[in-house]
Amino acid sequence: EVLHARFVEHRFARHSHDYFVVSYIETGVQAFCYRHARHITPAGQMFLVNAGEAHTGEPGSEQGYVYRTMYPRAGLLEQIAAVK
Repeated sequence: EVLHARFVEHRFARHSHDYFVVSYIETGVQAFCYRHARHITPAGQMFLVNAGEAHTGEPGSEQGYVYRTMYPRAGLLEQIAAVK
């Protein structure tokens, strides 16, 4: 799955996925709580979340953020890693 979205006010409550989260922030600033710490991701940066690990997600500024996210399953990442 993939997602391309803009969030200005929306906040994701603490949750987890059965797959990894690989995100790129296009514009703005994104913030999230993960592994008992608050993280800030500005435009041009990426963030990663391991499958099964709880996290939140929210705008890190009043302008919100635009991001592209992929949700690969472990099997796909294993296949990619095995390519010679």
